Amino acid sequence: MDKVNIETAKIAIIGSTRLTERLVNRLEKINRPKIIFGINKKNLSKKVNAFDFSDYCQNKKIEFINNENWNSFIKTCEKKKINLIIEFGDSRIIPEEITKKYFVIGNHGAILPNIKGGASLVWGRMCNTLNWGISIFKVSKKIDEGQILNISKFNYENNTSMKEFVSIADAKTVTCLIDYFSDKKLKNIETKNSDYKLPLNCDSYEAIMLTLECLKKNKSIYLPRRTIENCKINNKWPESFIKIFKISNNIPYPRYYY
Repeated sequence: MDKVNIETAKIAIIGSTRLTERLVNRLEKINRPKIIFGINKKNLSKKVNAFDFSDYCQNKKIEFINNENWNSFIKTCEKKKINLIIEFGDSRIIPEEITKKYFVIGNHGAILPNIKGGASLVWGRMCNTLNWGISIFKVSKKIDEGQILNISKFNYENNTSMKEFVSIADAKTVTCLIDYFSDKKLKNIETKNSDYKLPLNCDSYEAIMLTLECLKKNKSIYLPRRTIENCKINNKWPESFIKIFKISNNIPYPRYYY
């Protein structure tokens, strides 16, 4: 499906985080969404950086679905004649039935195709390069293989907290989306397979050292999602890394521990 005009499109949003909220607030000035597909109350309480859209949707008369039933979402999209779906701040895998029929845009907290995988903002802050970036892409059947639509880089300070880092990345993500729909001519960004793929629960320090090497040599790396166990500090790590690890594994994500 071809790119649509964001000012006239019939938009559905997938997500229930502060990033999703930021996106919806920006769209309020451009073109209010017809549907928001959130997550149920039980799962919302477990979600990092969660935002409950129930009151917002009631006040704005937006169709709100939080039963996590994809069939219900599909039927509502058909009823509302949706032609653009944006999934921001949501890690749920969208069924192929939707990605084949609709133009679906997702976000990633790193520059694609160099940094793929999960928990990209936490990994990014641990790199402590003082510059990072985000990407938006067309969601496809295969995870991390969709067409890269736009990227945006940003700088940050050495003492930037994780909360501030996430806020900067979220703001850049929404602007990156709006820029994509503008008349600006964007450079084509080709995807590629990862040169390295790290396993779940790999050592954080070793993973960061390899990631930094990949960034230096323009290689691509796949970094895994992080669990609460990954927040534990290893006293064998260099003190300089432990300091950054404490900043990175902190609010709004699970906090570091010994």
